[in-house]
Amino acid sequence: VVLKNFSCSNKFVYYLMISEYFKNKSHKATKERWYLIIGLFILRIISMYLWLKESLIGLFLYPLFSWLSIVNTFHDACHFSLSHNPLINKIFSKDYSY
Repeated sequence: VVLKNFSCSNKFVYYLMISEYFKNKSHKATKERWYLIIGLFILRIISMYLWLKESLIGLFLYPLFSWLSIVNTFHDACHFSLSHNPLINKIFSKDYSY
């Protein structure tokens, strides 16, 4: 069902159309998304090592990869769309202020 016709004012009809559209679609992170999250986390660890070694490139890469990895996991976890397991979503939606 393509949601192009919004002339109907009945909310129930919209609800049925949207329910039908998302019926067999998963809202959880795909395997590719998990690869991205793991890859960004690894880059974050590498850049943290460079930063701790007082490398100038680490000074710029560590905040960048930290932000990229945290924003991806935190945002998805807060919307409960990171995993089917609620505990994983809860862990990743906690504060990353370390």
